[in-house]
Amino acid sequence: MKPVTEVTAELIAKAQELIKGQSPVQKALTSASGFAGYDLQPIAILLQPVITPLRNRLPRVGPNGGGTSAEWRYISSLISKGVTTATPSAEGAKGNALSYAATHVTAAFAEKSLSDSVTQAALDAAKGFEDDLKARAHTNLLYALMMLEERDLLFDRVTALGTITTPTLVVSTSAGGIGAGTFKVYVRPITGNGDGTITRGKKSAAATTAALSGSTNQIIAYTTWVEGAIGYEWYVDDGASGTATLQTTTGVNAVVLNALTTSGAALPADNSANAIGMNGLVAQLTAANGAQITTLATDTTAGLGTDFTLAHIDGLNKLVWDTAKGNPEVIYMNSTQRMRATNLVLVANGAPTLFVQAGTEDMAEITGGYLLAKYINKATGRVQRVETHPDLPDGTMLAMSHMIPFPTGGDMVGVDIQVSTDYRQIDYAQTSNKYEFGVFCREVLRMKFPGGAWVLRNIKSNVNG
Repeated sequence: MKPVTEVTAELIAKAQELIKGQSPVQKALTSASGFAGYDLQPIAILLQPVITPLRNRLPRVGPNGGGTSAEWRYISSLISKGVTTATPSAEGAKGNALSYAATHVTAAFAEKSLSDSVTQAALDAAKGFEDDLKARAHTNLLYALMMLEERDLLFDRVTALGTITTPTLVVSTSAGGIGAGTFKVYVRPITGNGDGTITRGKKSAAATTAALSGSTNQIIAYTTWVEGAIGYEWYVDDGASGTATLQTTTGVNAVVLNALTTSGAALPADNSANAIGMNGLVAQLTAANGAQITTLATDTTAGLGTDFTLAHIDGLNKLVWDTAKGNPEVIYMNSTQRMRATNLVLVANGAPTLFVQAGTEDMAEITGGYLLAKYINKATGRVQRVETHPDLPDGTMLAMSHMIPFPTGGDMVGVDIQVSTDYRQIDYAQTSNKYEFGVFCREVLRMKFPGGAWVLRNIKSNVNG
């Protein structure tokens, strides 16, 4: 070792002088030092449920050829009106001639598409976490299209909703919390479509209250049901702002207003029709097409709607059988209506008996709660499935025959989806540092047996039996 020079010794002395009185050098490393990894679970968890019962159940039928629309015919009656018997005739003579009741339907294919993109920077950043980020984006895009397609199958419509009547108002001066003023009330019917928004029909004319005083006023409003609607939006102009704003949305054609807000959305334009769309179930299941429709009574006193009973379901099942020999396999309900239907069945049949099986590990356990999973069609004996549909609004339920329950001379499918082009992915030309792509399909809903379906609507939101 070389000897310490005079210069080196001087530098050491200065360094020692500088650290006098300071804390000793930290040698130990702890978790607080910041030398820690990042415990990230690989692959992002998708918490958006993809619930598409109609899309999953309905057959997807390929095209019969080219063209821009699907065409089909259905025969609703073989026997002419007034012909009740096979009238006896002389040997070799002609009997009564049949006159078929047939309907020709033409429906344009509707293209449904969504697009997305992934940047190169996102791909690089996702390495070790989502190693194939593009594949995940493609899958998510397909799921999103399926979810919006499910709404289309229910609510999409080509023609606009009909005109709505001016609401009738019933005012109480002691039942609510509305202050003094003169108020204008508007209502508009709404339906849903596949882009995830609520589409709105034409607004009504204004219904105007008398000049109200005090601070305990209540307004009940009601209107007539509009064919094709799934609910109603209610707007109020308080006279001060000069703008009608959204107060609430109901699944029935009545409302009770105990307080008002001025922060709701303003009245939008009529956008209830989708000219390049297709007609979904709500648009096709009409009385004019042969479906059995029951609209419960308008609640003119409380503005809450009318409770349904099991007799309503039984009556509609009977009407479908008596009228068209339809025999629906499934009843679709909102979660509120399904809970009420469960409670109604329990009340009608008495509290069920609980059984405990001896010799099992869980013999001391008991499971609470019941769910209406099936319902007996009292007109035909068929066991109907009861399902909660995620998009069906509170206030409406429907049942339909997925299969035609008698020989048709052709296929016996009561409702299907005819596709011109089924799900297809397109990768667009890359023009920047990102990858753009889309998923689309072109299809139309064919309701070939509307007489085998029923709709019950204007139902009060109530789970109690």
